[in-house]
Amino acid sequence: MLVKIMSRLDKERRLRFLRRRLVLTVMVFIPLLAVVGPVWHYFWLDFQSSGLIDYLSLATSDAAVVLANWQNFGLGLLEFFPVISTASILGVLLAWLIVIKLAFEYSQEFMNFKQISKLQKI
Repeated sequence: MLVKIMSRLDKERRLRFLRRRLVLTVMVFIPLLAVVGPVWHYFWLDFQSSGLIDYLSLATSDAAVVLANWQNFGLGLLEFFPVISTASILGVLLAWLIVIKLAFEYSQEFMNFKQISKLQKI
């Protein structure tokens, strides 16, 4: 009898722990969704103001000149590329993907644990 009670308490503790982890990942996911919009807007404004689009259009209009001076053209692309805003959007998207991965893992573990608990009751 004591073994059953201790086993049941352990299952309840484990289920509560899984539930808390799942709720925590959802609580982190919601602010990350709110951050994606402003970060994307900052990236887009930085990309438009950098002049990179004009520089890339030069490659399509005067390909012979670009090929003749490809080293200078490549260095120019690196100068115009918005590095900080690109890094910020990639960082937010990486965090977003990690949280989604954890949420799926925790929800799968939670569902498996609940199914095992139901089978053991029978």
